[in-house]
Amino acid sequence: MSRNSHDKYKIIKPYLDGLSSLAKLSKQHDVSLRTLQRWFKNYKTQSLSGLQRQERNDKGKHRKISQQLLQYIEGLALQPDKLSIAAIHQKYADLG
Repeated sequence: MSRNSHDKYKIIKPYLDGLSSLAKLSKQHDVSLRTLQRWFKNYKTQSLSGLQRQERNDKGKHRKISQQLLQYIEGLALQPDKLSIAAIHQKYADLG
C-alpha cells in the first residue's frame, strides 16, 4: 500500500511526540519496524519532504547484457548445487 507523506507523518507523529515507540506503531499500523525507522530518519534530516516517495534513479534507462553473459548467468542459476543470487552476482563481478 502506497502512502503519501502526510499519511507517513501521521503514523510516526506519536513517536516524534514521545508518546509511543516505533515498535508499537509498527504493530498498530501494520508497517515494518525498519520502514518506520527509515521514515523517521528521513523526516529528521529532510522534514516532510523526506517522506515523499522518491523516483528511481534508473527510471527510463534500459540495461542490456550480452546473450553470452545471459547464458553464463543462467548456467550458474541452473547448477544442481543451487548457488544463491549473491554468489551468482559475485561470480559475475569477478568476470569484469
